[in-house]
Amino acid sequence: MNKILQLVMVAALAATADAATLTLLTGDIAGAPGETIGWDFQFTNETSFYVVITGVDFSPNNGVFTGFLPTDPAQIWLLQAFEVIYPHTTSTQSFDALLHTGIGPYLVNDFQPIGDVSSGAMGLTYDAYVDDPNTAEFDPDDSRHLYGQRATAPASVTVQAQPAPVPEPSTILLAGLALSILTLVCRQTSKTG
Repeated sequence: MNKILQLVMVAALAATADAATLTLLTGDIAGAPGETIGWDFQFTNETSFYVVITGVDFSPNNGVFTGFLPTDPAQIWLLQAFEVIYPHTTSTQSFDALLHTGIGPYLVNDFQPIGDVSSGAMGLTYDAYVDDPNTAEFDPDDSRHLYGQRATAPASVTVQAQPAPVPEPSTILLAGLALSILTLVCRQTSKTG
């Protein structure tokens, strides 16, 4: 009987595991060659299960995209480098390369031409569990779950030119002071000459 209950729970999980959605709040981003940019995202778990994001990828990838998660799934559990997204909740993160928030940094390739657009899909891989991974009794190898579920969203990166540097206020003041002194010197010279 216990085996039948487990099969029913796994079947129910399989039927609803794809009810998680990824939304990129900044789906189309732009950056200059050599600049690091990234996406803000929202992940909604509409299931009755606990979700742990285990991987992230962007394709096609003409720059250098690195997700903030370890690439070895075993490291996720060892480092506790995951956030549990509880049933019927939403997780939202803004991109910050220093704080390692958002979906991950994208380094625009130095050799990508201005105007180049990389359009594709951002994908999150996640595992869904019946038991809460934050409890002391949780064992990822023993909990009823499905590995490798996927949520995707359209994404693109546009290569733009570096913005023109804006003069600093001190530069403008020094230039104005130099012109004033030059004007005074010219007036003094024309009065004495």
